[in-house]
Amino acid sequence: YTIHNITIGYKLSLHKIKITPQIRIENLFDAYYESTQYYPMPLRNCLASVMFNFKQASIHIFISTPVKALS
Repeated sequence: YTIHNITIGYKLSLHKIKITPQIRIENLFDAYYESTQYYPMPLRNCLASVMFNFKQASIHIFISTPVKALS
């Protein structure tokens, strides 16, 4: 089996803060596969994240949801 993932993001700066929003889609073509027999792996899913980089600290915010729930 072949699994395709895609990540799309953008980097921008606001004063001294660097902001990086990203969207990642895993198993893009919704392939069914089992890495161990009788234990199916997740179907297509989506992860959205926003990373904030300050002068000395970073904050990461992740939101994950199945794509099926979005339709």
